[in-house]
Amino acid sequence: MEDREQEMEDHEQGATSGQQVVRHRKSLDDQQRFAAYVAMHFQCMKNGGKFKQGDKKGISTFFGANIQIIQRIWKIAMRQITEGLEVDVSNKKKGRCGRKPIKIDLSLVRTIPLNQRSTIKSLAW
Repeated sequence: MEDREQEMEDHEQGATSGQQVVRHRKSLDDQQRFAAYVAMHFQCMKNGGKFKQGDKKGISTFFGANIQIIQRIWKIAMRQITEGLEVDVSNKKKGRCGRKPIKIDLSLVRTIPLNQRSTIKSLAW
C-alpha cells in the first residue's frame, strides 16, 4: 500500500516539475496469457456461458494488464474454438521483434590482411 502511495507522489511530482512520465505497457508472457484464458473460461462457464459485468476487468487487474489485452486473448481463443483448433493464445511477437541477426561470412575474414583484422571494428566495411 505504501509503495502505491509513493508511486502516486512520484507521479504527481513528475507531472508538476515538467518532466514526462513514461508509462510502459504490461505485456504478458505465454504462461500468463494461458492462465488469463483459463480464468476467463472458468468465469464464463461459472455464469452459464456469459460474463458478468466486471469479470474481465477483475481478471485484468489481477494480472496487471490492460483490459484490452485480456479481451484480445478471449477473442483469439473463441476464434480458434469456432474453427475447431486447439486453443493457443501464446504471444506472436517471438522472432518478429528485437534485433535481427546479422549474417557473417567467415570465409571473407581470411581475405583481410592480418593487421586489419585485430578488432571487430576494423573488420567492418
